[in-house]
Amino acid sequence: MTGLIDAAFSRIRVVLTALLIVTIFGAFSYINIPREAEPDIPAPFVLVTLPLPGISPEDGERLLVRPTELELQSVEGLVQMDSLAYDGAAQIILEFATTIDVDQAVLDVREAVDRAKAEYPASAEEPVVTEFNIQNEFPILTTIIYGDAPERAIFRIAKRLEDALRSVGGVLEARLTGAREELLEIIVRPETLQSYGLTAAEVVGAVTANNQLVTAGAADFADGRFQVKAPGLIKTAADVRDIPVRVNGDRVVTVGDLAEVRRTFVDRQGYALFNGRPAIGVEITKRAGANIIETIEAAQKIVRDDATTWPASIRYEFLRDASVSVRDNLAGLTSSVLTAVFLVMIVIVAALGVRSALMVGVAIPTSFLMSFLFLAAFGVTLNLMVMFGLILAVGMLVDNAIVIVEYADRR
Repeated sequence: MTGLIDAAFSRIRVVLTALLIVTIFGAFSYINIPREAEPDIPAPFVLVTLPLPGISPEDGERLLVRPTELELQSVEGLVQMDSLAYDGAAQIILEFATTIDVDQAVLDVREAVDRAKAEYPASAEEPVVTEFNIQNEFPILTTIIYGDAPERAIFRIAKRLEDALRSVGGVLEARLTGAREELLEIIVRPETLQSYGLTAAEVVGAVTANNQLVTAGAADFADGRFQVKAPGLIKTAADVRDIPVRVNGDRVVTVGDLAEVRRTFVDRQGYALFNGRPAIGVEITKRAGANIIETIEAAQKIVRDDATTWPASIRYEFLRDASVSVRDNLAGLTSSVLTAVFLVMIVIVAALGVRSALMVGVAIPTSFLMSFLFLAAFGVTLNLMVMFGLILAVGMLVDNAIVIVEYADRR
């Protein structure tokens, strides 16, 4: 240790240059390092959801869970597998070893589920494979949209915002709360069906047959090849009304002749109220390692810019802004660090003098800036755990600085 100190004193310019470089890059790292409330702890869990409307728990376990579990057993790093079957779906929770790359585990699980899909019933819906992250399940910001306007107008604005917020770099997911999806409702008139000699099943079959994606292919001509597009999906209520059900003589009977077609919403299963008025919320969650403050600022900017195009009767409010508590906590801890440094300098001034106190006072923030440089290099975020660690490190830094100052005084 003595030799290292002597080498530093014999190369003052090199030491000062290195100190300046570390200070500059450390300050740059402190400004740009991601900030969040808690550190991101990877959770080695993957959730597989297997939806099949109308299936019973017993059939779900036999037709969905068993073939999927057989394929998942070969996934590398799997520690435990738990299954749950209920009405309309089944879920499989996979726990992996903590040393396994979770992203790679998700890819392996998706491949295994794709192999198991061949054993599912034909009516089974697409399986969903998601990484289970407890921290990212909680929203960091909720935008409430409300006002004296039709529900459809508020829903369309919320839907547009949901799509726009997903484009923010640090946003993992954007979802709506208190919203009802739009649907086309077909109300069949029984007496009309009877007069045409039709059944409700024939109407359902006609609608289903005319709501399919059609692959038309391409047409080859002397001048080249042209892609042929055949519209086959229902998009508007008029499309439903024009669907033919039966040819009656020289007249085509359509759905519009047999039923009332109207655009409405699914039955409400929950409510979102703001100041006693119906509202729709848009929640966003954060990606692992993203800067929570910058993410929320970018999301709020998108909302403010989009709000300039809204009707005057529709307004918005921001709720559960997680960046406020993060700012306050980090500011409080930063203030505690500065206070600790100031109190240490007062004690050193009384014991060793002003010159020694200044040297110790410079050493502490310089060491902190160096730590920020390494934190940024290793991808560690600035959170409460890191700040508490810095506060605890003040005591060790003071001891080391005092030893060096006393040695310098003797020399």
